[in-house]
Amino acid sequence: MNKYRLSTNTIPGSYLSIEERDKLISSPPTVEYLYDGRALDLSTGKLVHQQTSCVYDIRELNGDVLMANTLSEAASIVGVYPDTLSKYLDIKVQSSKEY
Repeated sequence: MNKYRLSTNTIPGSYLSIEERDKLISSPPTVEYLYDGRALDLSTGKLVHQQTSCVYDIRELNGDVLMANTLSEAASIVGVYPDTLSKYLDIKVQSSKEY
């Protein structure tokens, strides 16, 4: 049995000190979330390419909203190849303040 599971662990967890907490809160962000859901790495200026970097909302004509976690899943819902969909999504965003 795994004694380190959250539900069965008997060892109390460690807590952050006030200094550690304040350091985490005041540290500058390393990722900027763009208005379209993608994430931009601020140190490199490149998009973060992970399956969880964005969620695709696909809106149907009748008002239904379908959600896809990956580009491939979104492309299959729309009925195009992932490369085609990616070409239309890879537009440099000028400002992400449009939440």
